[in-house]
Formats: sequence, structure tokens, C-alpha cells
Amino acid sequence: MAGAVVGLLALAGIAGWSFLRGREEARQVTSLAVLPFVNATSDPNNEYLSDGLTESLIGTLSELPNIKVMARSTVFRFKGNQQDPQQIGKSLDVGAVLMGRVTQHLDVVAVQADLVNTRDGTELWGSHYERKMADVTQVQGDITRDISRKLQVHLSGAERQKLGNAGTTNPKAYKLYLEGRQEWYGRSNAGIKKSIELFQQAVAADPNYALAYTGLADSYCVATGYGVIVQPKQAFALADTASRKALELDDSLSEAHAARASVLSSTYKWSEAEPEYRRAIELNPNNADAHYFYAFTFLMPLNRIDQSLEEFRVALSLDPLSPIVNTNYGLTLMVAHRYPEAIAQLQKVLERDPSFPPGNFYVSQIYATVGRYPEAISAMQKISPGVKGPWSPDAQGFIKLVLDPASPAAPATIAAAYALAGDRNKAFAYLEKSYDEQDAELMACIRYPAFESLQSDPRWANLMDRLGLPH
Repeated sequence: MAGAVVGLLALAGIAGWSFLRGREEARQVTSLAVLPFVNATSDPNNEYLSDGLTESLIGTLSELPNIKVMARSTVFRFKGNQQDPQQIGKSLDVGAVLMGRVTQHLDVVAVQADLVNTRDGTELWGSHYERKMADVTQVQGDITRDISRKLQVHLSGAERQKLGNAGTTNPKAYKLYLEGRQEWYGRSNAGIKKSIELFQQAVAADPNYALAYTGLADSYCVATGYGVIVQPKQAFALADTASRKALELDDSLSEAHAARASVLSSTYKWSEAEPEYRRAIELNPNNADAHYFYAFTFLMPLNRIDQSLEEFRVALSLDPLSPIVNTNYGLTLMVAHRYPEAIAQLQKVLERDPSFPPGNFYVSQIYATVGRYPEAISAMQKISPGVKGPWSPDAQGFIKLVLDPASPAAPATIAAAYALAGDRNKAFAYLEKSYDEQDAELMACIRYPAFESLQSDPRWANLMDRLGLPH
């Protein structure tokens, strides 16, 4: 009898220890990644729901204090990947991964979500949710609140109520917003155009949906850079209106402040843009896009290069696999005259994706800057298959290449090529063309080392004054 009692006590002790160990491990999770939820329906058109729920959870979980959450562009590189989630988590250096499956039967949506410890592959938490399609906006809030309780995150009643809020109770508006974001992330001409239409429809379905206005502002901000047929002045005016409306509806939304900041920096309103970037980051330190755009579209043009590189490093800690963030980090290293590091950074991008156009484009600019013209021309050829060669392997050959109608070079890029060749007049002519057209590439190029040879010319000071930038 005594032995049986001792045995029971021992079992109770083991069970208690396991329970406490589970609670302790959950409490120690300070970073996580939301892997793309699987669309387990037979309809590929429901992909927007599984992808959208993933993105929404990234956004809401990133609001948890003291928890680092990996950004969308990094985790979506694992979409369709059957690799062990524990291994993915270790590769991303996070303490836990959230994975899930979405199914739909008639008007009922079911979501299975599981939080896995990357240290040993054990499940920290799991739950199943079923909602009518009309109530699907509640799911992200339910999951977020349940995980916050499991991780023992201390929140006030008001914070818990707001946490995970989809921003709308209108299922049609929510669906349109998710579809719009999916198109926006694709970053194609057709995708950006479609995203504008979808965000407009989301706003029409729910005129008080702040996130839909941020999507509209974001789409208009990048529209001209992707060839969408809208004049820059018109695009930025529409983005300005949408970002103002988003803030009017929800001043506590990090995405709204980030969208507003992008509009202001795109229109050279630097003193107004910085407080918006800082507020976006203060509201959500996990907002990788806010860190990235603050680094690249604000700090770098203002020649605050050390600060820009630091913000890039923060963005990359949250979004380490983003090809565009890695690419523009390399470009900013070139601006800092750290040429070997810049080339190595772009080579890393191209190892992952040899055909990534911005990677090849900007590595060509770095090679041209250091006088390695054969390599600069080779990199440009990879994204300009329609251009006619051959070209001499020198500055003049590079100019001929970027002037080809089939080349993707914008006026500011052509100006840099002429500056490297020592032709000041043509360099300034193309800089003026870039300014007049509100060329989206101008702010990416304005601190190129190529332009340092122009800075003693009064025309440079005049241009910088009009851009509101320090000389």
C-alpha cells in the first residue's frame, strides 16, 4: 500500500513537473513565426483566405509586447514547404512556430491552429475553431488572444479587447481586403492595378474600415513604379487622401501611420514624414515594413546613412529573407562606400533567386560605380533580354545599354551613368527629367556615389533645395 501511494505521488510529481515545464517553456517564448496556413479546401480560389488569415495573424501577434514576430515576406518563402516546422523555426531563429489549416464547407470555415516549440518540436498549444463565413473576422482575434494567454503576456482589459481586432465586422470588406493585400504583395503591374480595385471595393463595403484605406494608400504609393497607368501627382494625391482617412478612422493603427509616412516622404515633406515613421514603429516595433521604408525612403535620402543601416538591420531581423529589403540594404552599403560588402550582399540575394530583377539591376549599379563595367553590363543583360548589343565594356557601353528603349533604366539611373562617365550636362539633364516626372527611382539614386562629382556644381545645390534635402 505504501508503495502504491509512493508510486501515485511520483506520477503526480511527474505530471506536475511536466505541466510546470510546459508553462515555463511557453513563458520563455520571445519570438515566433506564423507559417503560411494551408488551404485544405478543394478550391484554389480560397487561397486568399488561408494566406490572408496568415497575414492577419502576423499583424495582430506582432502587437504582443516583447514578442518578436517574423514578417510576411520571410515566412511566405516557406509556403507549400513540407519541411519539418521545427527545422524551419530553427532556421529563422525563433522560439516557436504557429501553423494551421483552413477548410470550408458551404458557409462554415474551420481553422486548426498549433503552436510548436522549435527547441524540441513539442506542441505548446493547439485549438480548433469553426465559424460561419459571416463571422470569419473573429477567428484571428480568437487565436491571438488564446496564444497571448498561453504565452502569459500581461495585457490590460482594453488591450485584450483590441488585440486581434480585424478592423471590420463586415465579411465582404474583410474578404476584399485580404484579396487586395495578396495582389499588392505580388508586386506586378496587373497585381497593383487589381489591388487598387479590391481596396476600393472594400472601402465601399465598409467606409469605416481603416486597414482598407491603408491598403489603398500603399497601392497608390507604388503604382507608378510598377507601370500602372496613373500620373505620379494624381497617384500621390489619392494616396494622401486615403492615408489621411485611415488615420482619421484609427489613429492607433501602426499601418496607417506607416502609410501616411510613405506618402509624405514620396512628396518630399521630410519634417512631417519622420514623426509618422516613428509613431508607426512605436505602436508596433515588429512592423518590418515601417523600419524598412524609414531606412530606405527617409533616412538614406537625407544622408543619415548610419541610422539608415541600423534601421535596415532591425528590418532584416524581422524579415531576414525579404529579397527587396536585402537588395536595398546592399544598395545603402554602396552609398556608404562599403563596396565589397555591398557586392557580397547583392550576391547573397541572387544566390537565393538568380532572376530577381531588382537584385540584378542594383548589383549592376554597384559594379558600374567601382568601374567593373563588364560585370555591370552582364547583370543588366539578365533583366534586359530585349536590348541589342554588343556594348563596349566601359562607361560608354554602359550608357548605351541603359539608354536602350528595352532597358528598365529610369531617368535618375541614366543620370548616374552619365555622371560616372564625366558628362555633367547630360547627368543634370536627366536629373531634371527625373524631378519633373516625379520619377520614383530618384530617391533611391540621389545618394549614389556617382553623383559626388556633381556636388561642386551650383545646379546640384539648386536641385537639392527643391527636393528639401541637405546638400
